[in-house]
Amino acid sequence: MRGMSGEDGPSGTETTVALTGNTYLAQSVSNYDEPGFLNLIQLLRESDVALANLECTIPAPEDPPAFVAGTGWSATYMPGSVEMLEELNSLGIDGVCTANNHISDFGDAGIVSTLKHLSAAGLPQAGIGGSLREASGPAYVTASNGMRVAFLAASDWGPRASKGLNFPWPAGYFPSDDGTPFKPRPGVNLLRYEAVSYVTKAQVEQLRTISKALDWDQDKILRANGFWRSHQLVGPTTNIGVEVDDENSVYFLGRRFVAADTPANKTVMCTEDAERIYDRIREARGRADVVMVALHDQCLGKGLEDYVKDFARGAIDAGADVYFSNGGVHGGIEFHKGKAMIFGQPTLFLQYDAVDDVPSSSKARFGLPPETSAEDFVAFRLEAERKAVAAAGPGAGITLEPAGGSVVHICVFDEDANLKEIRIHAMERLTGPGVPRSRQGLPLLTPPESEVGRRILQHSVNQSAALGTLVSIEGGIGVAKLA
Repeated sequence: MRGMSGEDGPSGTETTVALTGNTYLAQSVSNYDEPGFLNLIQLLRESDVALANLECTIPAPEDPPAFVAGTGWSATYMPGSVEMLEELNSLGIDGVCTANNHISDFGDAGIVSTLKHLSAAGLPQAGIGGSLREASGPAYVTASNGMRVAFLAASDWGPRASKGLNFPWPAGYFPSDDGTPFKPRPGVNLLRYEAVSYVTKAQVEQLRTISKALDWDQDKILRANGFWRSHQLVGPTTNIGVEVDDENSVYFLGRRFVAADTPANKTVMCTEDAERIYDRIREARGRADVVMVALHDQCLGKGLEDYVKDFARGAIDAGADVYFSNGGVHGGIEFHKGKAMIFGQPTLFLQYDAVDDVPSSSKARFGLPPETSAEDFVAFRLEAERKAVAAAGPGAGITLEPAGGSVVHICVFDEDANLKEIRIHAMERLTGPGVPRSRQGLPLLTPPESEVGRRILQHSVNQSAALGTLVSIEGGIGVAKLA
């Protein structure tokens, strides 16, 4: 770890933990010499601890691609490399969150391979493991001043965007603690959630009528009582006792619809998963000075989801000093009981458009022949995305970086490991028609006088204000202080 920073307290010691988001390096970045990028590296290296989300797998050559990447029908397969871990070290990254939707791009074998390579590189990770207990556990990094930082990471699993479709089983993702004669199953620390849709009483009755007319009610009764064992999983953990209708609600196509005055979709976290994670937070609280908890939230709806807010507050109550969402969205900061919840740690650097190879099975989903190059595949997919958003109309797409850039959150702790403040450093993206694919989106730390940086920080100010938190801009840096 780097040396002690700042001047605080009798011993003049403060500890800084830098939070960055999604990171995937398809090609080397160690030779990049853009001043803004070099300044970013300096910022990360000067922090006592720096964390990133490893948005990829590090598969062995013999590991085949999973049926889909990133849990989506056309997401990019992201195979990392051992050399990439060396690049992360050169950037100043001390630990990685591995719970995300791309860690299983190469199935269980890819997860096991990633664990092996991270261990060999001496890079602490939290979020995956050879069993459920291992995947749920904390990792530790000790700063040079002796401050011990624990971090835990989870990834969500549930319906996306407007919740129009149920989510599939977490096959290839969810680990187990199976014992003899079986072996534990490797996987990802998941926080599962489900959606509840609120519609009018008349619409509930319409859905009830359709369900009866199609003879679906009998199927629901059988599933709720433990039969139809080969049917789709409806609840986050079981079908038993789930699809039970009442006077004001009905299950339709595996989704609960409830009568209400205002239409809405609500998300509800899986209590079993949350309590498992909270137990490990309490464990980390007893073994570390500082505890950080990350959630890779991929619901990507139009606002801050209920399951995220509920989980974050529960994490703080269980002993976390800082909760942060690292699914790519740039969100605001809220203080809770003298601790911090960062509802949106945006991306550090994702070179997903710079991949050299794409599985032919992925190309086939777009009707492209196997010989299509990776570059042509990326271009075709981007054009398909543009057409889809244009056809769907205003507000159809989700912008992960609505302010046109990203940020690094620096959490500052005093000598007694109490959170003092959060400093927000803005990053703009290198982009444009003349920028090579490998450098598109390269993060550049903005100088204090930058208008782009001011706009990015203002987004943090606005998002935090909506959560009741004051963020001031001082010398080109956003600052959120605990009262």
